[in-house]
Amino acid sequence: MIYELKDAHTAGHDDKLWLTLERATTSHAMICCGTAWKGDMLLNTVSRTGLVDGHAYTITGVTKVNCFGCDVKLVRLMNPWGKQEWSGKWSDKSSEWNRVSVEDQKKRNKREDGEFWMDLEDFCYYFQMLFICGENPSFIDRNVDCRWKYQIYQGSWVAGKSSGGDLNDYTFDQNPQYRIQVAEEVEAEKGERNVLFSLMQKPQRSRRSRSRFLPIGLSIFKVPPGTPEGHLEGVFFKNNKTVKDGQMYYYEREMTEFYNLEPGEYVVVPSTMRAYMNADFVLTVYFKFDTDLSPHDEDGHHNHTPVSPTIPTDKEEEPMEKDATILFERYARQDKLNARQLQKLLNGNFPRGTWHNFSLDSCRSLIALMDKTRKMKMNISEFSALWKKIDEFKNLFQSSDTNRNRYLNKYELKKALSAAGMELSDETVDLLMYRYSDSAIMPYLSLNGFIPFMMRMDRMLSEHHGNSNDAVICVPLEGFLIKQSFVVSSADVFNENSG
Repeated sequence: MIYELKDAHTAGHDDKLWLTLERATTSHAMICCGTAWKGDMLLNTVSRTGLVDGHAYTITGVTKVNCFGCDVKLVRLMNPWGKQEWSGKWSDKSSEWNRVSVEDQKKRNKREDGEFWMDLEDFCYYFQMLFICGENPSFIDRNVDCRWKYQIYQGSWVAGKSSGGDLNDYTFDQNPQYRIQVAEEVEAEKGERNVLFSLMQKPQRSRRSRSRFLPIGLSIFKVPPGTPEGHLEGVFFKNNKTVKDGQMYYYEREMTEFYNLEPGEYVVVPSTMRAYMNADFVLTVYFKFDTDLSPHDEDGHHNHTPVSPTIPTDKEEEPMEKDATILFERYARQDKLNARQLQKLLNGNFPRGTWHNFSLDSCRSLIALMDKTRKMKMNISEFSALWKKIDEFKNLFQSSDTNRNRYLNKYELKKALSAAGMELSDETVDLLMYRYSDSAIMPYLSLNGFIPFMMRMDRMLSEHHGNSNDAVICVPLEGFLIKQSFVVSSADVFNENSG
């Protein structure tokens, strides 16, 4: 399991995280975490807090101590170097330890051995990601002694046979299908999860060391009573909604999802984002109850010969165009998309190559950049053009993200801008990163911040080329981009007027 820390302080986030940490340590799960890497710093740079930037740590325990009548939640971490510890609150030499009981003071370790305590709030602030790995998902359960059962199935997505693409594809029903039954007597308590799905894709053997993972996802549907057994046809998926709103795809080797499923029958459909993708996968289902997981895949349903994967050409209608039309019709009202509808569309259908969703302000800016009528809405042609640009910039982001951490630092951003035809100096890239970065503390761009940024850059590049062709005096590109970035743009005005 992967948890976001630094930017994920939603309601109840820390309480849920603490409960998970308590269960994980009790279950003897392996828990790792990492600090953020600052793009303009060398790797393994020691910060003023004593923590090492861009560095992995191990969590070795959690506890609560009473300080002046209040419970303080503490996390114990280990630096694998065996030295270089945190120097802030609740560190080995911190005065906070003098305010707790003698019994609690025994938990402190004054040795310079790389192990130290810090409170949960500081932990969530200074660390970016948390990873929990256990052989059994008992740490997500109220009863850590519960031993979950599991079943493993291996399958394949084969173009033309069992690779049906996502829910928007009319071939979605060609994907492998698995039926699962949740018994009445094991219905989960409120908020308790009773099923965990793990979908892992196998790298291609011929390209194992350099293969890029495909976008994969799981769709879970409840099967109404009276539904025929066996493989379900496309009409079923058109008339029934998924258990979880929105289809998410992950460019990862493995993805996991937890569910609190009510009693009844369900069908599980693993899929790739595009119908022409080929890959092998392993589906593992963990559950608290005895069940039969029945596969209804291509071997039991399809008898036509598999065909080779077909990549769209310029002469053929692009799948992106088909997707754009289907998505627009699904979310638009009166043939128009407003900012909130666009936000729901993107966050519900855009593949998750990042930990962040599209914000409402980003969607307003996207509409402002595409809306020629200034009516604060987007028509089908404008959305189709935007959808193509999003796919183009998504591919550019992935090719520029050299360290595969789902963010672009200033060096990777310069590489992306160069690939887009903008050769800029380091100073200009620094200013652009300062202006458009996702964080005021760390200069980086996530995928969903990069796309609106590139839309603005693309627009400004077009305007600069137009000015260069029509005017006698040509303003240098770098000066033009900086000037336009640090003045109030039409998108900013649009955001203020529509807020």
